Amino acid sequence: MDSIDKMLEQIKDFASLQKYAEAQYKTILSLSRKVKVLEEENVELKDLLEKSTPLLNEEKKNFIAYQVEASSDEETIAKVQLARMKEISMDRELTLEEAKRVEIFTKILNTKGSSSSISVQTQKMDNDDLLKMLDNDTNTFS
Repeated sequence: MDSIDKMLEQIKDFASLQKYAEAQYKTILSLSRKVKVLEEENVELKDLLEKSTPLLNEEKKNFIAYQVEASSDEETIAKVQLARMKEISMDRELTLEEAKRVEIFTKILNTKGSSSSISVQTQKMDNDDLLKMLDNDTNTFS
């Protein structure tokens, strides 16, 4: 009789283990389905985001291009902001504040461009000519 009790107890343990294993299997299947659905949704959302914000990607590319071209932070900022204002002006008329910004950024670019280009013309002279020029200059100041 003892062996029958042990056998019944093992069968009960086996039945409970089988129920536990089935519950785990169902949980794993359910979570796997949820993960698959969420991954698909994630891909769809990434695609939607990339399609809905092409301007931001373009601005980022433009900013990098302007950084390479520009020699200072002021020039970079002015070029990027002017590019933004240009895009806005294609869709609608600029407001007074936006027009003032365009004027300010244009002035910044114009002042930076004019001060950076200084050209000096030189000519090759021999020592005697240089000494004569020096003598003439010292006589002029005395």
